[in-house]
Amino acid sequence: IADYVARILFSESDIVVDLHSGGQSLLYQPLAATHRTGDHDRDTRALSALRAFAAPIGLVASDIDSYGLLDYTAESKGKLVITTELGGGGGISPRAVAIGELGVRRILAHFEVLEMDIGTEQEVPKETRLMETQEAESFVMAGIDGIYEPVIELGGDVSRGSLLGRIHGFDLLQTKPLPIESGVDGVLICRRAQGGVSAGDCVGLIARDFEISGG
Repeated sequence: IADYVARILFSESDIVVDLHSGGQSLLYQPLAATHRTGDHDRDTRALSALRAFAAPIGLVASDIDSYGLLDYTAESKGKLVITTELGGGGGISPRAVAIGELGVRRILAHFEVLEMDIGTEQEVPKETRLMETQEAESFVMAGIDGIYEPVIELGGDVSRGSLLGRIHGFDLLQTKPLPIESGVDGVLICRRAQGGVSAGDCVGLIARDFEISGG
């Protein structure tokens, strides 16, 4: 399937929209995302598409390991790509479904594939908050195996050094829990959904407001 999507479907497409959520392991604030590609025209159109999708957050994202991912594969072929993270934790919510369904219709209307007045939809948030992740430190990882105890709710403001949670280690029952701290300033837009973690698992993602550069 992956080969068919990459070779056939991508070759016949101008825009790729990848709808998914944080899976079973992560909880996200509902967002639509794109990447910086270095192509000014494509990046400008991608920001416009993020606003058109109208998720509460429009994220200009970076990934630690991008090899083989659908979005990077499509971007390498010159496609404009919008991805989503609509909730997670292995569940679904009416709000996430509504954001996804409306977002797809708005994207199609934005690119004149579908006739629709995207300015009159009542469900659209007043404004998409454009945010970004850049540094590897935006991704918060578990340092040991154990049970993760979060102390910050999704959407909470954090600073470098802020306590995000604690890991109670399986093999370290006689020691204090391992504190997990933020490496950057920003907003916690994603956190671990399950208690059990293994060393190297993502337990959080921190984004900051996106500053649009001139030129």
